[in-house]
Amino acid sequence: MKKAIILFLSILLSVLSYAQVKDCKIKDIELKGKVRVVEGSADLVVCFKYIPTENSMEITLTEQIPLRCGEWKITDDASDFTIKLTNYEWNADLVITLYPNDLKEDFIKNYVWWEN
Repeated sequence: MKKAIILFLSILLSVLSYAQVKDCKIKDIELKGKVRVVEGSADLVVCFKYIPTENSMEITLTEQIPLRCGEWKITDDASDFTIKLTNYEWNADLVITLYPNDLKEDFIKNYVWWEN
């Protein structure tokens, strides 16, 4: 019974987090632009998933100027917003998967330190 309740709450929180993405914004942050990954206080807490789910948003990593919703340029310099990675969907503002391109593997190698 406890497992069922925990599973239900986890799914509910994931759906609520994903439902907050409207007009490519969450918490009044437009989900495109230059993004800096931080370990401390961040604008958004993001859960990365290797495989897309119905609750995840697909993000395209780019080296160009990000112009479309879901296009992110990872930077260590000035950014439009910051993200902190978490392994737990229930703790995330946003769940993402990455569009397969050359930058995906570099992101995983540099920032993802857990299996999911």
